Amino acid sequence: MGKPPLPVHSWDPESILTATAHLSPCITRWPSQNVFNYRYEVITLSDPAYAFLQAVDGQQTVGSLLGTLADPLVPAEVLKLVEQGLLLLEPRS
Repeated sequence: MGKPPLPVHSWDPESILTATAHLSPCITRWPSQNVFNYRYEVITLSDPAYAFLQAVDGQQTVGSLLGTLADPLVPAEVLKLVEQGLLLLEPRS
């Protein structure tokens, strides 16, 4: 018995902004600007990235979170947090 493969989402700037943001449960040493990701790699967060991750509550979209920050990230920087394993994005249905 097998399960079908998980869908892979292709992120473009618009879909990133409408996605719901969740902190990865695999972040170690959070909250801190120096964290470990799921591969136990040390990730040093910039001030804007740290502020963004602090604002993530699992309820708001990336776009609404970015609107609350004094120094917001651009979608490419949000995608970098995803690639580093610190942020999970839930696409809008």
